[in-house]
Amino acid sequence: MPFPDGAFDVVFSNSVVEHVPRENWLTFAREIRRVGDRYFVQTPNKWFPLEPHYMLPLVQFLPRRLRHRLDECFAGGKIDLLDERTLRRLFPDAEIRRERMLGLTKSLMAVRVVHAELPSAELPSRAGSAARKSPPPHQRRGCPKSRHSASPAQGGETSTGAELPLLPTQH
Repeated sequence: MPFPDGAFDVVFSNSVVEHVPRENWLTFAREIRRVGDRYFVQTPNKWFPLEPHYMLPLVQFLPRRLRHRLDECFAGGKIDLLDERTLRRLFPDAEIRRERMLGLTKSLMAVRVVHAELPSAELPSRAGSAARKSPPPHQRRGCPKSRHSASPAQGGETSTGAELPLLPTQH
């Protein structure tokens, strides 16, 4: 890609890597890691029994040559689903997260969240800012107060925005 290293705060790829030819997976992953400080790469799990492009069971386990002929005819190009091991090799600096359906891992996500250190003069304020045009979401009318955060007065910390996770944490 014609972008400098670290050009983007976040790179997001949703169900794309399985459409990239296998021989280009490593290049695809290196570029995501190179241009983004943080990234979120999602792909269907090869071992989930229902192939998500066809919505048919076990199609991903047909012989590759037959499967690619079907892909060319019905999906517009070759599809190779990844498993967790492959995703981990492509994105070794990421946490691998799983999306589950009926107890089975439906899709996999490689997530890298970097906590940027900003000088205190550059930290955005979440409360009392004259520049804020609207209140934070939990203070808007009709919105319930977030159960995941507390104000500084309640013993919570003021967020800088840099430490916000890409996915909600589960308790």
